[in-house]
Amino acid sequence: MAVAIVAAAYLLRLSLVDALDMKLSRYIIISPAVILASLFFGLGPGLLATAAGVFLMDYFVLPPAGFGIAKTSDRISLLIFALMSLLVCVLSDRFRQHLQRNQFAELQLRQTEMLRLSFDPILIMDDEGHIEMWNKRAEQLYGYSESEVLGQDTHKLLQTWPALLWPQIAAILRERGLWECELRQFTKDGRQLKVCARYQFITGPDGQKRIVKVLRELPESPVPTPLS
Repeated sequence: MAVAIVAAAYLLRLSLVDALDMKLSRYIIISPAVILASLFFGLGPGLLATAAGVFLMDYFVLPPAGFGIAKTSDRISLLIFALMSLLVCVLSDRFRQHLQRNQFAELQLRQTEMLRLSFDPILIMDDEGHIEMWNKRAEQLYGYSESEVLGQDTHKLLQTWPALLWPQIAAILRERGLWECELRQFTKDGRQLKVCARYQFITGPDGQKRIVKVLRELPESPVPTPLS
């Protein structure tokens, strides 16, 4: 695609020069082609477009045609074009990555807001079980506000039974992708709960894996004494 963009730009230049008898700078149309290739397709295609542009200029445009440049000024201008194109490729690719990161962060923010408004209790934790997000429904079910629980180990906070180790949960998720189990937990006021918990990995705005835990309260039944 990168080569095709540069070739199309070169043919456009030829058409303008021949059909309209226009005198154009040698690189005036090739340079935007390099920018487009790197901006939309990445650094590798941008570098390929640069190489294709240098080839076309050297072989077809700069006299004498066929890989031989007669004037020192032409050699210097071709070198400057190559160096500037390399710089443009790097900057365009950085800009492209910056846009993608912003779009990803925006998407993650919208998803987080949707989780906060869910009818089910939802927690987001790191792979050691430390709470990073605790939605409104979780606040209503367990009695703890989000500010009270951030950074805490959810198993210790809720006296979860069985108290599975978080590295084990993370290993199960890496193997299966999704995992469900029944848990016994305690609310802030000491009420015992039986819940169905669903664990799954999500990717945070920083690119790091998080564990999302979706809970559903089950009908009451006799529960064992919580682990101390």
